[in-house]
Amino acid sequence: MLRANASCGARTLPLLSVHESKRSLALLFAFPMAIRFRWLFVSDGYAFLTRRISRFAFQYRNSSGMQSIPKRRALLFALLPALLVGTLHGGWQMNLWFNERPDVFAVQNSWQFLIAGEWVQADPASLRDNFVRGAVYMVPMVLIACIVAGMVELFQATRQQRAIDAGFVTTALLYVLLLPLSLPLEWVAVGMLVGAMAGAFLTQSSGRPMLHPAAVGAVFLLFAAPDRVTGDTVWTPVDGVSGTTALGLVRQGGLDTLTAAGFSWWDCFVGKTQGAMGDVSSLALLGGVLILLAARVFSWRYVVGSVLGLVLISLVLKVFANANDPLVALPWYWQIALGGWTFAVFYLVADPLVVQFPARLEWFYGGLASMLLLLGRVFNPAYPDGALFAVLLLGLISGLLGSVVYSPAAGARTCVGSFLSGSRSCRS
Repeated sequence: MLRANASCGARTLPLLSVHESKRSLALLFAFPMAIRFRWLFVSDGYAFLTRRISRFAFQYRNSSGMQSIPKRRALLFALLPALLVGTLHGGWQMNLWFNERPDVFAVQNSWQFLIAGEWVQADPASLRDNFVRGAVYMVPMVLIACIVAGMVELFQATRQQRAIDAGFVTTALLYVLLLPLSLPLEWVAVGMLVGAMAGAFLTQSSGRPMLHPAAVGAVFLLFAAPDRVTGDTVWTPVDGVSGTTALGLVRQGGLDTLTAAGFSWWDCFVGKTQGAMGDVSSLALLGGVLILLAARVFSWRYVVGSVLGLVLISLVLKVFANANDPLVALPWYWQIALGGWTFAVFYLVADPLVVQFPARLEWFYGGLASMLLLLGRVFNPAYPDGALFAVLLLGLISGLLGSVVYSPAAGARTCVGSFLSGSRSCRS
């Protein structure tokens, strides 16, 4: 009978094994339970359902958010050289003071100093001593920033019923690299909280933060606790010592003052001067730029546009601005080695969490970033470096460019947006 049915083209259903039957029954009962308790799946955005309709302006989200996830991962790896050099630099500066001033070494009583004293000596020639002493200060700051940023991201993800975005780790690292090593942990938490809240609630139409959270947190500390993040006593966490940054020496008397203090261009470029943890070594930052280029976070157009913009605005300032200003007279290649130009242009301004622009705009955006950063540095006497304010302004400009180039309507483009993005089509 079975052979006759098979010859006539009839098909018989295969019998399920015991294991397959149990699995089918488990899935049959698990699916209704998963639907009933879908609020438990916080990390899986597809499990969320909602019956509410938004009464506010909508946000459109496309595949650019998913494409930026590998870019954020690349940015995380690109920050590792700067993080390592910043840790070594902080420990090296402290060990130098401890060797030159034994009286200063005897009066230190911070808990970080006591923990480091149990493991290492104060030898500035030892990489182990420098790294451990710097890591005792660096690691708690990174942990506090990550915890605060993660709590804000968890709250926002639960509120919006979406998946948790792991980009808060990169934001926390960028924020810590903008700070001096001597900043108390409570101020680290407060600044990160303000920056993360601003990044969570001040968003563009594409869902990206309108202002960079790390820059917002650092600027908040500039106004809330200026004595903790600026001055001559904050860069090295050693009580009783002081020292200014290389940019501060240039402001005092130009390159002559900097060279008289014993610093050459190479010393500033490598990272032998005092400053924030992220901008002391342009060499380490440029090493991370190679990682960003390999991961296509930005292309060579952005790098060339940034350098050309820096050279152009330096020449323009020499012609039209006050030539007696030490920062105006400073050559453009010194601008790369001093302060946070490299960190701001290639890490804060080009962060894929905040900005997403087409390849045709990389020339323009890189040049504009360099110009605004240098103008903020020269014409901002109230603060040692105006890079953070320029980063906030560029965040607003990038949102404007994104709204011009990418229309919220699906597939719709304006004439200006079509021209900037290189498209030949134009909708009237």
